[in-house]
Amino acid sequence: MGAKNMALLLLEDVRRLLGSHQPPCISMMFPTVKAGADTRQNIIRFKNMVRKACDSLELAGSQQADIKRLLAPAQPLLHDDSFWQDQGDSFAMFLSDDTNEHYTVPFRLEETVKVNSRFHTAPLLPMFFENGRFYMLALSQSKIRLFQVAFDNIRQVTLTDIPQNIDEMLANYTGEKHIEWHTQLPANISHSKSGLRQAYFHGQGSASLHSEDKIQQFFYMVNKGVHKALLDEHVPLVFVGVDYLFPMWKAVNTYSNLCSKSIETNPDRLSPKELLDRARLIVAPRFTQAKLDAIDKYKQFVGSGHTTSDPTAIAQYARQGRIDILFLATNTQIPVVPNKTAGNIQAKNNLAISDDLIDEAASETFLNRGRVFRLHKTEMPDKTELCATLRY
Repeated sequence: MGAKNMALLLLEDVRRLLGSHQPPCISMMFPTVKAGADTRQNIIRFKNMVRKACDSLELAGSQQADIKRLLAPAQPLLHDDSFWQDQGDSFAMFLSDDTNEHYTVPFRLEETVKVNSRFHTAPLLPMFFENGRFYMLALSQSKIRLFQVAFDNIRQVTLTDIPQNIDEMLANYTGEKHIEWHTQLPANISHSKSGLRQAYFHGQGSASLHSEDKIQQFFYMVNKGVHKALLDEHVPLVFVGVDYLFPMWKAVNTYSNLCSKSIETNPDRLSPKELLDRARLIVAPRFTQAKLDAIDKYKQFVGSGHTTSDPTAIAQYARQGRIDILFLATNTQIPVVPNKTAGNIQAKNNLAISDDLIDEAASETFLNRGRVFRLHKTEMPDKTELCATLRY
């Protein structure tokens, strides 16, 4: 990538990192100074991390020429003061012979350098399940915008193969070039039979046109784009739009985690930050409840054969896709090496370079669409370093 501006880590990025890569795989991450004169500390810390990665590669027996090649993408960042200005909460870089990626991470990470046969992603995975991450769909007559929110970061997601606004859809649908969208209540009636205001479109040179069916057609098109963009997601989606549109959107929506409450406003009048502040009031209780429900589910299943806190069993079940919910205690790792004759994983201590059992279990759970929660040790439902609820 070179010394370009960092991108916010997305779901597809993590899935790519979890794929098969040519080892050794180098993972470096640390909390950053966001702004000000102290951002110089970022370069110093990053230089120390590159040195640690070099030492680990040497310890693993890598040749100097290979070490230089593997760490070459990090070198430009060691001399680019501007790159480290105005950062997020943390920095993460992943290097191998076939990978050169770096990202901003919107929460504080522990300083970590790992050289393994796979990338170290476990600290990143809770971002996709715990509080701080959701989507907002802001829909008005003139704009369709889908935002991804990750803690304090917000970015717009591109929606493909859909009309960009309702005028575009109706122009193709009716041939009308300019249409005004407004609402009115039927004469002498406070609400229509559906409980909605009736919306009307007026085209130049045409009579008034009742539009509920056309709005629904438009929403079907938008839903296809949203469904495509969120295909593998399950985090909350908050709808933003004037009040009468939300029931119509719910009727066509196919996303499984649409919030039951919406932000009733014209989204074009608010900045993304203002939309974010309102959306947090809707999603915050959901995040808290999701974690509590997961912990309660584990406790209910204890003794039924559907829970385990055995690290070796968890590693095996994760690879088999049997883990529904995985709980990880913060600041914990269990080094492992494969037992090839037994065909399973054995925990080992004092390994200079090894895979991390927790990292592997979290990665496999994530790839098999299980949920991962990283909890403080006092919150762990079984008071262990890791435990899991099983699907079967």
